[in-house]
Amino acid sequence: MTTDQRKRPSAPKAELATRPRKTRDAALAQAKILDVARGHFVSQGFAGARVDEIAAESGYSKAMLYHYYGNKENLYVAVLEEVYRHFVAPHRVVNVADVGPVRALEAFVREGAASVRKDPAILNLLAIENLNEAAYLRGSTVPRAIYPPLLAQLKEIIDAGVKEGVFRAGIDAVHLYVALSSVLFHAVSNRFTLSVTLGTDTASDEFLDRHVDMSVAMVVGYCTTPSRTGGN
Repeated sequence: MTTDQRKRPSAPKAELATRPRKTRDAALAQAKILDVARGHFVSQGFAGARVDEIAAESGYSKAMLYHYYGNKENLYVAVLEEVYRHFVAPHRVVNVADVGPVRALEAFVREGAASVRKDPAILNLLAIENLNEAAYLRGSTVPRAIYPPLLAQLKEIIDAGVKEGVFRAGIDAVHLYVALSSVLFHAVSNRFTLSVTLGTDTASDEFLDRHVDMSVAMVVGYCTTPSRTGGN
């Protein structure tokens, strides 16, 4: 073996040395493409968004976009999946034993409101996909994997409240989640039309702060009010 041969790294080692960088580069490219794509899907919907425009704005080639996502539909679904991840992620696990069921429920509602206020485009994308009757999201496993732990957390809070005698019996976690989502999200998703029709800036921090406070009071009030059908 010559001196040059001994100094030259083997092909497998050279490949391993560059692999972390390639992984980082791929992750950065995908994140950039998803971020740009989200803006296009929000403003133009699935039908109106163009892959060539997304590729050009992201700074990556159309071929690379297709390499990562295959087609426009897969890219759109990937954007939706990221939306769900970022939407659910802010819900930190609250230790009911430490703060009690009422405060835990308040925290749960406020964190949901905060995630939407921080990124209202989440609701725009969900509205678009609802117009599509969830045709593209239906094949994704991400929402179905994300929501069970979230609902389990809410159910734990409800069960603790019922056990302690501070919440009414018969509260269903799914129905409660849908109800609190409706109360919280409508003000944000309809902020522009509400501002015009009601003659007040419903998108202002002052208005939304008061709306969240009222929403928390409504949700907690429902849970702590004795049932008229013979429950607690």
